[in-house]
Amino acid sequence: GPVVAAILLAGCARAPYWRQVHPAYEEKYISVVRAKSYAELATRCRFPIHSRLANLPLGCASRMPNLCLIVLAPDAGQCTLAHERKHCAGYDHPDGMALAPDCGNGETL
Repeated sequence: GPVVAAILLAGCARAPYWRQVHPAYEEKYISVVRAKSYAELATRCRFPIHSRLANLPLGCASRMPNLCLIVLAPDAGQCTLAHERKHCAGYDHPDGMALAPDCGNGETL
């Protein structure tokens, strides 16, 4: 709808629900990998069994002491990457694993 379009036009990772709650990782401590399957994404992100139709996120960011690891679904696009990078920059959102409004499931690579 028009609201989603407005959010996407405003910039993927800049939706108003973000709040900074952790220190940011330096770029050299951020690693991005693309899962080869939804099963791998589910395992690496600790999601329930993943299906493209399950309305689950297309990626995750795991904050570790010396690494922020971003894992993307096989077909996750730039918006999901920007969203997960925002987590590595120290930001979080209150809805936990829920699909964020800044990246819809219709995004393209």
